[in-house]
Amino acid sequence: MLAVERLTRAGVKAGVALAPIIPGLTDGESSLAEVARAAASAGARFLWANTLNLKPGTKEHFLWFLRREYPELYAGLRDLYPRA
Repeated sequence: MLAVERLTRAGVKAGVALAPIIPGLTDGESSLAEVARAAASAGARFLWANTLNLKPGTKEHFLWFLRREYPELYAGLRDLYPRA
């Protein structure tokens, strides 16, 4: 958050982008709250967040990675993005 602090001290209306939020992997309530607290503490004026967006091409690569590294999450996320 050092960059956010430096920007806000310089008068820039800076914020934090939090993306992608991946269901079951990066969507823990305590983790998201910790990021929000750190952003506010650094002087962030906004917090922008977005969930995982999978488009053709990216979806196949991401699901391959997920199946290899996080097999317990694979089926659930595959089913969340059936038409991506």
